[in-house]
Amino acid sequence: MRSSITYTRFLLGRLSLVPLALMVVACAGAGETRTDEPVVGDGPYEARFAEARTQGADGVRSMAPLLADPDGVAQRGAMRTVREIAYQSTRQGAEAERRAVSMTILSLVQEPSAIPLEMRRLLVRMLAVPAGDERSMAALSALRGDVQLGADAEYALQVAMAEPAGAEKFPGRQIPAQDALLASLAAREKGTVDASLIHDYRELLTSPQPQMRAAALRALRRLGAKDLYASYLDCLSNADPSLRWIGIAGLADLEEAGTSARLTADWETANPDVRAMMLHALARRGDEESRRLILLTAVSGALRLRLIALELLGAQGDPDALAVLLGTLTDSDAEVVAAAASALTARARRELRKPKEERDEAKARSWLHAVIGASMADAVLNAALDVLADCAAPDSLTLARPLMSRGKTAEAAAAVCLAAAQDLEDESASKTLLLEILDHSRLRSTRKAVGKALVELGVSLSDAAARNGFVTHWFLLGGFPKPTKGDLGKHPFGRQGPDPSRDFVYKGKTLSWKEHVNDDPDAIVDLTILEPNTDVAAYAFAIVDRSTAQDILCKAGSDDSVAIWINGGLVHENNAARGVSVDEDEAPARLVAGKNRILVKIGQGGGGWAFCLRLTDSKGHPLDLRNP
Repeated sequence: MRSSITYTRFLLGRLSLVPLALMVVACAGAGETRTDEPVVGDGPYEARFAEARTQGADGVRSMAPLLADPDGVAQRGAMRTVREIAYQSTRQGAEAERRAVSMTILSLVQEPSAIPLEMRRLLVRMLAVPAGDERSMAALSALRGDVQLGADAEYALQVAMAEPAGAEKFPGRQIPAQDALLASLAAREKGTVDASLIHDYRELLTSPQPQMRAAALRALRRLGAKDLYASYLDCLSNADPSLRWIGIAGLADLEEAGTSARLTADWETANPDVRAMMLHALARRGDEESRRLILLTAVSGALRLRLIALELLGAQGDPDALAVLLGTLTDSDAEVVAAAASALTARARRELRKPKEERDEAKARSWLHAVIGASMADAVLNAALDVLADCAAPDSLTLARPLMSRGKTAEAAAAVCLAAAQDLEDESASKTLLLEILDHSRLRSTRKAVGKALVELGVSLSDAAARNGFVTHWFLLGGFPKPTKGDLGKHPFGRQGPDPSRDFVYKGKTLSWKEHVNDDPDAIVDLTILEPNTDVAAYAFAIVDRSTAQDILCKAGSDDSVAIWINGGLVHENNAARGVSVDEDEAPARLVAGKNRILVKIGQGGGGWAFCLRLTDSKGHPLDLRNP
């Protein structure tokens, strides 16, 4: 052992490299952050973003449709919202929320059929924010082998181990120093590698500073040093996360004979924290001895270790791992069942990513059916349903159809039912199923796909929309000035209201009504067909026949402002600047027996210009407007 003077001189000789390394890593990190964090202003989805930010993991899940939406504004805003929720979850005392957010982001990552690859890559990198517990780290570690996402998973693992950003803004988050990464870069040496250099690095293994020990281990590994098993194993019990993961990587890649046997022997005396780390190393080694220990732990280990082992089994393709995962779906512990379900879902996803001629869709579908049939938390069900949508068949409907009525699983279940509907041989059964999907799904992309399928089956979309309470037959009149806040609730048609059978003279100009019968499943009326269509207003008039009087709710969407009159009375106005969304506004009203005269005023600034109107009973159930 060298003297303390020699040791100090050794450190000072190398610390001069740290500032340069700091600049390199900081610049690289800044670049990555700009890539991961799109910026978006207030837009038509801002209310949904604001609500999601208060809902934690559920808020992350609610962003899935917008991440899949081809609208760039929706995608960027949803990604920003997920990032904000992730940072919120790192506050002091929110460990459970942090874990839930982490696993929900992971479930979004694993939805290739819905969320485009570029969004999924950003989500993988975003996992660096809430990650830190063993299960999320295990999931990231498993993703390193993914052809499309591996590099992003590697990035997230490194940042999760040593991420300095946000430490001041989020003081409750435990973020280790970045010295470990800096020192490993700073220790790179030029020239001949000799025994003296390796000896100097070995001395650093006794340093009380974790970042120096990490730098030494990285360098020794790079230089091909031998007999590092004990040093790697010692890292697993260190409080510093970067050292623990260096230990895992080192033990996983160690090629010395008998390494797995030594790990198995040391397992017997290791404490639970070290065992958790050892599981990751064993999984990455992948030999028979390592595999047996993971299987045993998944079946009979302590709860924490079972959860990690089950997660890791999802990445293993052998039949024994599959049998354990399927058997665990009947376990009495809900957390254990959820872990097995997540692992089976990941396994099915990998099967479906194989080339078409190699994958077994029936096998993947059977695993997903087993998961969904085990009845569990919505987040787990949604993850399985999202994958099942890529391989759904008519026999999937027994499980998916009831889940369209389960609130938080409605959209994922609707996507499965839509995929299965394409394989139904009975056209009548297909029509019934597609109309049922319209009853439950609110996702615009799903509803448009259903509409297209219905048209191919000869179903009128106007009738389908009217069945769900949408007013579909309108008379349109444009050419009015853009309303101000004070005159939005006023119209120029007098007490008698509009008469679409006659032209209307406004300020000396003759305007003609245009009849419009909608062919959209949400009866969204595109008003840009009117000229002019910038800084203007238009009116839409309809008559709705009802056999009896009743109290109703008017549910409107508009781009931009909107006012609604029923039988001459103003029932709603909203001076909004937004994009159109179904059922965005709601107002009580009353219909009379006979003909009800409905007038809608829609203001427009620029860009898109549209509206829709749905009528429901007082409890929100759509009126069937096909029949009085």
